[in-house]
Amino acid sequence: DGALAAVYRNRGLVHLQLGELDAALADFSKAIELEPEEAEPYRNRGNVLKRRGDLAGAIVDYSAAIDIDPYLDLAYGNRAAARLEQGDVEGAIADYTKALELRENAEAYRGRAAAHERAGKPDDAMADYTKAVALAPEEFRAYLERGNLHMKQGSLDEALIDYAKALEVDS
Repeated sequence: DGALAAVYRNRGLVHLQLGELDAALADFSKAIELEPEEAEPYRNRGNVLKRRGDLAGAIVDYSAAIDIDPYLDLAYGNRAAARLEQGDVEGAIADYTKALELRENAEAYRGRAAAHERAGKPDDAMADYTKAVALAPEEFRAYLERGNLHMKQGSLDEALIDYAKALEVDS
């Protein structure tokens, strides 16, 4: 029943926000049992599994969500983050790229930038951090991360500019 599944989905989200991972996991699993053709409960259960450190299980659930709804950009972004944490840098880049094809957003650009850094592609990383800043100039994180990359590259003046901007928008 769809209404009952919605109750489990929504209660699972509340449990997740409260950090009650076991309860969230149970609710998302029940929602999946009631409506196995819905993508969001798989994605949300993947988020719980990722927070619990079960990256492989999270990737399975994110992949299930993508199989059901190949236009669910958040599932690609979530799977990318799990893949990056697992060390699958190229898989993460591919998933972030797909997420960005579906919907441009600063978080996916920041994630892909981090993956490019890990892949030894600092120019691609810098381009993505710059796109993240352009899309969300009010968020400090892209300035911070771009500043860190400038510092690693020895561009200290640029690093200081980004750090100053990060402090400005965070205050």
